Amino acid sequence: MKLITIKRQIGLLNSVFHITVLILVIIAEILLGGCGQKGRLSHPVNPNKPIERVLMEPIVIKAQEQEGGEIKFEYYDAESLFDEGLKAIDEGNSEKAVKYFEKIISEFPGTSFIEAAIFNAGYCREMLSLKENKEANLIAAIALYERLIKDFPNSPYIIDSLFRKGYCLEALGKNEEALKLYQTMLEERKDLKTQDKIELKARVGEILFWSKEFSKAEKELRDTVFFFKQSSQDERIENTYYAAQAQFDIAEIMRMKFESINFSIDEKEIRQQLEEKLGYMIKAKDAYIATIKIGNYIWAVASGYRIGMLYKTLYDQIMNAPIPPKINTPELKKVYMELLEERVRPLLKSSISVWEKTLLMAERVGYQGEWTQKVENAIEETMQIINK
Repeated sequence: MKLITIKRQIGLLNSVFHITVLILVIIAEILLGGCGQKGRLSHPVNPNKPIERVLMEPIVIKAQEQEGGEIKFEYYDAESLFDEGLKAIDEGNSEKAVKYFEKIISEFPGTSFIEAAIFNAGYCREMLSLKENKEANLIAAIALYERLIKDFPNSPYIIDSLFRKGYCLEALGKNEEALKLYQTMLEERKDLKTQDKIELKARVGEILFWSKEFSKAEKELRDTVFFFKQSSQDERIENTYYAAQAQFDIAEIMRMKFESINFSIDEKEIRQQLEEKLGYMIKAKDAYIATIKIGNYIWAVASGYRIGMLYKTLYDQIMNAPIPPKINTPELKKVYMELLEERVRPLLKSSISVWEKTLLMAERVGYQGEWTQKVENAIEETMQIINK
């Protein structure tokens, strides 16, 4: 979802608080003169007028004596710390930002900024885990999200906190705990949006996939895609990332089955194996094409890469298949391999064709990333084989 890696796209919580303060200025006339004279109000006070009370954010004022006896004052409140934290995040300094948010948590537990501060502190800990002390920062992030979930059950940040806790668990390799969390959310949370449900289902399917529970994973992933398509008829799904990821994972299961079938020496078995292998290849290709149709450009480019690799893998596996026993002399083996290579060479040209179209698609949508790099590398390596 991931970010995370692999990772859920949400903005930082930038709350703007307006505090209206009523200041009553009482001007006292001080009569200077002889002893015993008293200052008195310059206007009457109406004792029946209701008193207006305005709650203000608490302010911390610290005084520290400097060298030479000078007193230096430091003052701050939750809002100023919060603003500094956001500023540090904008500058890409999560280490600095988390100090501001955690200072709010420790010194201003009753502030109206507390929920956002806890969430942002957790988020910053996640970002820090990508740079240093991965385990410690992720554990700290989980603790912060759990505090928000426990202490503020009606917070608008609850769902995001649950998701991010799951991301942290996945990053720590605690997939079973993450799986249980996602399944519990699907079963118990009544405030999930359609997009939330799609992501949760996709994450459940992917965890099962990486746990090699392929049968359960495929069922969950197909249910995710079906739910996405049904929901799309009633509302516009802005983020198609997780639906496309689910469809891509279905294709990956077919691809793995395709790759797992190896050729034997027996001619009859080879025919059967090739037929079964091509069957899974077609299923994988169709599933990748279905991924492209969902419309997420990242998974579309990934699918283009994988389709090209289907042809390249078939070429490699045929060329590396056991040579029949009848081909038992060096001369025969040489002729056999030359004829075989000539027959299967079109597979490489099909790969190149698919990859070139994939790069054009990526260029049109302005995507440049991990998958385009894989496509470019694959084209270069395959062209070397063709030009030998």
